[in-house]
Amino acid sequence: MAEPKLDKLIKKRSCIKSKLTIFSNYLALLKSSHSLSSVQLLDLESRFNKFNSLYATFDELQCDIEMLSDSIDNECIEREHFENQYHTLTAEARSLLGEQPAQRRELRDSSVTTRVKVQDCNGVEHVARVLLDNGSTANFVTASLCGKLGLSRRSASTTVTAKPVLRSPGEPRWDGRRGDGARHSSHSCLAYGRHRLLSLFL
Repeated sequence: MAEPKLDKLIKKRSCIKSKLTIFSNYLALLKSSHSLSSVQLLDLESRFNKFNSLYATFDELQCDIEMLSDSIDNECIEREHFENQYHTLTAEARSLLGEQPAQRRELRDSSVTTRVKVQDCNGVEHVARVLLDNGSTANFVTASLCGKLGLSRRSASTTVTAKPVLRSPGEPRWDGRRGDGARHSSHSCLAYGRHRLLSLFL
């Protein structure tokens, strides 16, 4: 009775391995694209969520096979091969979705906002919120804060290029990596004086 049961389990494992191959081919197609649209990212996210559960199914099935099989060394090789491919595909999918290793996420999340006191041209203090971001390539001050501080200003048309990378369902993150290029033109207040290097917001 063990042989028919083992054969059935091996056939089920083959089905799981075929899903691994399908997802691998899908990722290869995405990686060949110059950039990914928001629809492609959502599609990848949906497929990846289903793909995540594949390992648990394989692990349970493989444990049953290993218990019935007389070729334990071969089964260990089967497990190792599957796990290597699974974890590689998982890393590639997460990379396309914009995820970062834990250490890099901590560095990214260290960019925070805090409240500071800023003096206007008459020496009067105002409370403002400042974004601390060492990776910033530009500095902005809201027009309303410019007015409160009495800073010299002029209107300017600024073009900002951003690309969306989905972190989780319904939560886009804008950065300079993969995604649809979106160009936004805004009329900003360019502040001068000692407050120029701050990114300040009300």
